Amino acid sequence: MASKILNIKMLSIIPIVWPLFLYLPNFLGSASTLPFDKCHSLGSPSLRPRQMETLQNKNLLLILLDFDDFMCMNCLDSFLSFYRSIPPPILEENAWAVLVIDPGNTEKQAQTTLKIAQKKLRGFVKTHRIPFPIIIDAHNTFKPLAKNGTSVYVFDHRMRSVSLWTFPLSRSETDEILSLLLDNDGH
Repeated sequence: MASKILNIKMLSIIPIVWPLFLYLPNFLGSASTLPFDKCHSLGSPSLRPRQMETLQNKNLLLILLDFDDFMCMNCLDSFLSFYRSIPPPILEENAWAVLVIDPGNTEKQAQTTLKIAQKKLRGFVKTHRIPFPIIIDAHNTFKPLAKNGTSVYVFDHRMRSVSLWTFPLSRSETDEILSLLLDNDGH
């Protein structure tokens, strides 16, 4: 069982948060809003129209990567093992990740941290061939959800619940997450 089953109110953020991801412009480029077919994040192309139509019938995976964990390869071993255990169609269609950084106290610190995070993330995505979008949370939007470090949220559409696991994951936790993700309609 998940370490925590979050309140059903948490599930209500899906219709709010998920569309935001669909229309995010390439955060390395222009800040203007682009049509979803022109929109890219590090890791993969944006969602295709077919995927958008079926999101409400999917169990969705949100991975929050803590930048402090991201900087330490030993800390990422559990994440990489987990990532490699998920079937590619799920990673490509049902997964998103957010790299949570601490932007610092000044604008200069924020810009420096963001540039470092972008560079490290580009290398990480390329090296590990990450097929899902990863965005950088430079404004602490997701920081409260990542307070315990790198974590996985599974939005279960059938049970109308959100489950949370914190890394490192045990084999049984990984199996439980996979079971939930494979329980989608059409998989």
